[in-house]
Amino acid sequence: MKPGELRWTVEPASCLLHKAQHWDELNHHAGELPFLRTAFLLPLLASFGNGHERVAWGFDAAGQLQAAAVLTRASAWHWHTFQPSQLPLGAWLHRPGAELRPCLRSLFRALPGFTLSLGLTQLDPAFTPRVEGPAMSGVDYVDTAWLAVEGDWSSYWESRGKNLKSNLRKIRNRLESEGLALRFSTVTAPSDMARAMEDYVRLEASGWKAEQGTAIDVSNGQSAFYARMLQNFAATGQAELWCLHIGDDLVAMDINLLQGRTLVMLKTAYDTAFKQYSPAYLLKQEGFEREFAQGRTSRIEFYGKVLEWHTRWTDRRRQLYHLNVDRWDWPRRWHQRLKS
Repeated sequence: MKPGELRWTVEPASCLLHKAQHWDELNHHAGELPFLRTAFLLPLLASFGNGHERVAWGFDAAGQLQAAAVLTRASAWHWHTFQPSQLPLGAWLHRPGAELRPCLRSLFRALPGFTLSLGLTQLDPAFTPRVEGPAMSGVDYVDTAWLAVEGDWSSYWESRGKNLKSNLRKIRNRLESEGLALRFSTVTAPSDMARAMEDYVRLEASGWKAEQGTAIDVSNGQSAFYARMLQNFAATGQAELWCLHIGDDLVAMDINLLQGRTLVMLKTAYDTAFKQYSPAYLLKQEGFEREFAQGRTSRIEFYGKVLEWHTRWTDRRRQLYHLNVDRWDWPRRWHQRLKS
């Protein structure tokens, strides 16, 4: 093998069932993101895979696993990473220090058929630094926001915008004057996840996602996926659903995963019948204050396009990107020459 190249083996995605330890160990070195663990990927493949996905394993000359990916064929000549909408980043892992260009170029020879191009979707530069060059080009995707949990809560809260602080203070005063108590709770037990997802589905069905057809629903496979996935993570103490009650009513929920000192917020839902109380904001205020107090996390990730509500909680963001890799460089250069 040439320097930096890997020896690749490609297998049906079902191999993850008995090779989960290898994948998860690599993920530990490649960023330790919870949604790139097999506890997330296996139920995701079961619910949204087409049965033709492949897992590619890349080994160096010493036989050490350096990279791995779940891939799906987009056309006769193109493969890309498995990327259903429920997965925040593409299913790609590589050890820090592995050279991306020779690593990927050597993958072409191992893929079934004759592959002309390969796409790595929704990459995070925090874990896969952006590299471009011959036959490799990055494409901007979206900015994503994250919150650094550092210092004390009062200092963080003081740094937030005047409108956010004022609005939430007024809402809390209003609730108190109306005799409505706020209560924050968490769901963490594996046996409680299925019921919690029923509550989440009910909340999301009341909002705009239901109107657009993107809400979690028992008929579209999402409910079963989230219930199985959350049970997997709850079994190791790494799933936590935040719940906000106003009086006797459950009015908002956040679905969170924990890995190391990172908390990833996957989804949020609230009851629109209580929207005048901004339940999603109150829930995050309660949850974030708890994280600052406990000191168990150092960052909270919001993976996904930065929205206006993200900017109320944090000023930090970074740009996710796609990486397109061609088998040869000359078709791209020829095409660019024709255009010019």
